[in-house]
Amino acid sequence: MLPSPSEQLQQYKLAPTTFDVDGKAYIIKKSWLDKWKSYVGFRNNMPAKIKMTSIDNSNILDESGRIGVRMQEFFDYMILTPKQWELLHNWYGGGPEITVGV
Repeated sequence: MLPSPSEQLQQYKLAPTTFDVDGKAYIIKKSWLDKWKSYVGFRNNMPAKIKMTSIDNSNILDESGRIGVRMQEFFDYMILTPKQWELLHNWYGGGPEITVGV
């Protein structure tokens, strides 16, 4: 069962925000993450009444399956810790899963 927006926010904020040396990180489409943050009230504790969909990272990758050369961090995508990705992916599914080394 999907946790309430306030429960999601609490769990997400408790997730580690640092990366392990020689570990991996996950890429997520920034527009999806921004929508989720509005949904749970991340910035103002006022959840928005919007419908969330599954994660769709497909347009981040080029035809060869690599991050597109025109994609820019903070504009097109964000980097998440493994735990942050795990939470969002378990709640909403979707993908594809995109990992990068740190």
